[in-house]
Amino acid sequence: MFGFLKQRRIDGSVNFARSWSDYVEGFGDLNGEFWLGLEKIHRLTQNGVEIFFNMTALDNTIKYAHYKVFTVHTAATKYRMNVDAFGYSGNIGEKLSFHDNMMFSTIDRDNDAHTTADCSEVHGGGGWWYNNCYRLGNLNGVYGIHEPTKISYYENTYTYIKEAEIRIKPVAGSCG
Repeated sequence: MFGFLKQRRIDGSVNFARSWSDYVEGFGDLNGEFWLGLEKIHRLTQNGVEIFFNMTALDNTIKYAHYKVFTVHTAATKYRMNVDAFGYSGNIGEKLSFHDNMMFSTIDRDNDAHTTADCSEVHGGGGWWYNNCYRLGNLNGVYGIHEPTKISYYENTYTYIKEAEIRIKPVAGSCG
């Protein structure tokens, strides 16, 4: 797969239950598990990019989702994310648009739309653009534990993931 890698989970060697500042700056090892960092992701996506989610479920089936337009805005917006489901392709149901226009949340910054819970805290401490709480969005949860609050996505039931990569690439015809 092509494009810039912005996140990878493969073996649980990096704890993704991190603070706001860690998610802004990025963490991990680019040769292993990592989060690129919200500020870098903003700079890479500010003009719109395609985004690819490549996942391996516990039963070794390959799951993927591809969106043609994805943007992360500035720190002043709390790194609000926009995604367009038009032209979605994948072998899971379209899930990311549930998180469209959401601000990023971490264990110490509750910016989600849930009225009574902190989605990051409830779902293992990982940061994400939680809505109420997630559909495609617990890829930064606790690795290797198979509960609804751990590394997974939701499609009528929880699908547990053992490997995940998120890649972005410039939109065709753009200068990004």
